[in-house]
Amino acid sequence: MKKTFALLLALVMALALVACGQKEDNSGGETKDDQTQTDGQSVDLRAEYDAAIKDLEKAFSYDETNGDALYILGNAYKKKGDSKNAIKIYNQVIELFPNTEKARRAKDYLKELES
Repeated sequence: MKKTFALLLALVMALALVACGQKEDNSGGETKDDQTQTDGQSVDLRAEYDAAIKDLEKAFSYDETNGDALYILGNAYKKKGDSKNAIKIYNQVIELFPNTEKARRAKDYLKELES
């Protein structure tokens, strides 16, 4: 039951992160109010990443064979701008889940972060 819940939680958080990362600004110019709203959205987004990171860490601790939770955790750190932790997590993905698509993608992200 815990494994199912952990995987479900990780997948829900991943979908939330993807949705947050795809927001686009289609406005022509920014006003002071627009900038304040953007700053507020940034704070909200950081809080969402922090919550997702906490949940993904918990999901992986419940089931250390849950490579999806670990990989998505790396993505959450990357999107949050925390390169140090993203690199650490991507290296874990490569070590714990070699020869998988997650490991291949983690290697690509490591190259991107280290350049």
